[in-house]
Amino acid sequence: MKNKILSLLLSSLLFGFSATAAPLTPEQQQTKQQGINYYMIQHCELAEPLLKRVAEAGDKDSQYYYADCRYQDTQMLTDESAYWYQQAAEQGDIYAMMRLSGNDRWCKTFNQCPKNIDTTAWRNKAKQQALAKAKQGDGEAMLQLYLMTDDLSWLEKGAAAGDPVAQYTLAIRYDDRAGHFATPEQRQAAIAKWMKASAEQGYPKAMLNYAYILSEQGKATEAQQYLIKSANTGYIDAIYEYAAILRNGITKEFNLQQDLVKSYALFSLLVANKTINRLQAENSIKNRMPPLSKEQLDQAKAYAEQWQKEHPPLSEYYTKYHYPAFH
Repeated sequence: MKNKILSLLLSSLLFGFSATAAPLTPEQQQTKQQGINYYMIQHCELAEPLLKRVAEAGDKDSQYYYADCRYQDTQMLTDESAYWYQQAAEQGDIYAMMRLSGNDRWCKTFNQCPKNIDTTAWRNKAKQQALAKAKQGDGEAMLQLYLMTDDLSWLEKGAAAGDPVAQYTLAIRYDDRAGHFATPEQRQAAIAKWMKASAEQGYPKAMLNYAYILSEQGKATEAQQYLIKSANTGYIDAIYEYAAILRNGITKEFNLQQDLVKSYALFSLLVANKTINRLQAENSIKNRMPPLSKEQLDQAKAYAEQWQKEHPPLSEYYTKYHYPAFH
């Protein structure tokens, strides 16, 4: 009964108007960015009210991310999430079209799939629009076609076209044994090539991975540079790795001396922001780090506060299309 009442309320509240594109005010832009920031550290409970406010103003990105939060909350496509995906899709968001074109097994299992969603039509439209952009050399469109078809050749084309996410994803797929190479050395060279290409464009996930590739090659100074660059973007995994390396002092692989104050400060940022790896960070502080003096703790607190002021918000840098859950 509760679900039926909610469905009726949503029909009257949501379907009674159509949110279309409109210029955002500075306040709306700030609200949108804060909502996306929360989304990027997997705090949809904080992101949703902010994103919904801007989604109602017609912003397609906010519509998509709000729908994604609602999807994550229920773990299935519902009338509400489908509505907001559709609002974004009608404004040309190909990722939203891809969401609407999927076969949601959970909503089918519980017989609660949204009505009046033509999955085939949205699938065809997503492919048509992506193909049109791909023909113009759009690397992201090629990545989208890979996501829709699982055809590795599209991912390879997207990487060659210069899309950093495609380059990173291709390196990961090669590392997962995709593609054909005559020797293991050729595979490793291809992984390094595309991870480097993505890292050089500043993609945080690639910079962290490339740092470890350089470390394995014995290039400690370059490895350190990419590690710190990745952490400086606010990338949560890189911050954790950097803090762990500072805790241990790893000279050979990264040319970094032990710095317990900085290590404690960076771990504490992850804990304070309730990131996905906060429990590991908390365990590192409590069980794997020597006791710090009061002076050191004060220095760590000041360093953490200054670091957060000078760097982008903490983020997992989720790609826009991750299905069926965060990864």
